[in-house]
Amino acid sequence: MKKTAFSLLAFLSFSFSALRAQIGAQLSLVAPTGYYSYLLKPGVSFEIVGKYGEADSYYSFGASIGYFSLSATQDTFHNTYGVGGPNNALCPGYSVIHSFEELSFGITNDLKLMPTKKFSPVIGCDLNFSGIQISEDDYAETLELSSDNGEDYWLISIVPRIGLQYKINDKFFLSAFFGRSLSFVGTANAQQYDKTSICFQYSLE
Repeated sequence: MKKTAFSLLAFLSFSFSALRAQIGAQLSLVAPTGYYSYLLKPGVSFEIVGKYGEADSYYSFGASIGYFSLSATQDTFHNTYGVGGPNNALCPGYSVIHSFEELSFGITNDLKLMPTKKFSPVIGCDLNFSGIQISEDDYAETLELSSDNGEDYWLISIVPRIGLQYKINDKFFLSAFFGRSLSFVGTANAQQYDKTSICFQYSLE
């Protein structure tokens, strides 16, 4: 998945460089919430973000491609499993999460409240389609119940966010955002995570 992610990031960068637009690199701290915070540690995501239109306009929209990988909070997660048979006996067991990777494609929307000022509050909302790859094993006593070596899932989520943009000069902008990703449909379990981002943006106008 990493090779695919970096290839798509390079493609998006090239695509926006040929347009009247802004292009940026964004780093984010991704912190799972709810049940996922028990399973996965926070991690760092990297995104390429492209926006169409003039830099000083009130509204802008664009596209993004991002990738992150999260590590498990524990080496093993202890569970109790039901084993087949007439009595469906319960046996002690455990799960191991080897890797969790996510590649996302997003549609971005931003509303700048004071676009011509040095500092401008920004309200945004993104729509993301994410491909998720999870590698894990489940065991009951000495039996391996299942093994998912790179099982693929997908999710669609929205990311409402608020932030502040600083206009360094006519070409360069620095933005900081806080948002929450809320999934609402997909083949993976619903997930939520907080996202704190810093984006460095360059205007191609």
